[in-house]
Amino acid sequence: MALLWDEEVHINISTYSQRHINIWVTRTEIEWMLTCFYGNPETDKRQEGWGILSHMNLIKPKRWLCIGDFNEVLHHSEKYGGTRRADKQIDDFRNVLQDCQLWDLGFTQGKYTWSNFRQDHNFTKERLDRAIANSEWCAMFGGGEVQVLASSTSDHCPILMNVGNRMIGIPDQITFADMKTAGLFSQSVRRLFRMLGTCMAETKKASPRSIINLRVVCRC
Repeated sequence: MALLWDEEVHINISTYSQRHINIWVTRTEIEWMLTCFYGNPETDKRQEGWGILSHMNLIKPKRWLCIGDFNEVLHHSEKYGGTRRADKQIDDFRNVLQDCQLWDLGFTQGKYTWSNFRQDHNFTKERLDRAIANSEWCAMFGGGEVQVLASSTSDHCPILMNVGNRMIGIPDQITFADMKTAGLFSQSVRRLFRMLGTCMAETKKASPRSIINLRVVCRC
């Protein structure tokens, strides 16, 4: 997972794993918690991800935003085509959000964020990527605005969140800050940078220009 941030924002990484990065964000003396999340694509291991959210909830953050690819839907209407999603999978996702008092922030543009790109009767698309937050975060930032953008290189569409008049996550320039991995710059990291470059080219018209930092957190 990669975390990108504006150099004007103070970031403190508290915990991370292959499935999440949890940070505290401070700007203009306002602090809130951000969890970047990647749900396990294997159905039988998805509960591990819900356990991460439950553990983060024990911190009792006053303001909490969680954003990422959850690999799960909240309603059957968020899936088109393919095999019907098991009710238990959806219920498990709903239950952890209810326990954590996190609310789906919806979307204002686009809906489905993933597609298998099949051209036959097996074509499937789903809303797997989203932003969720507690009521205190929504009260502070007005709930935000989530847009689903087009993608030409990935089976997932990037999501863009607008908080007030400020877009989150659209840089003009990337700095690779974790220099201790420079000698191990693998093909996968190169591919990541190419994908980020494509994403920036598609979305920078919607955002003010800013130079941001990039820190890659990984477990080898």
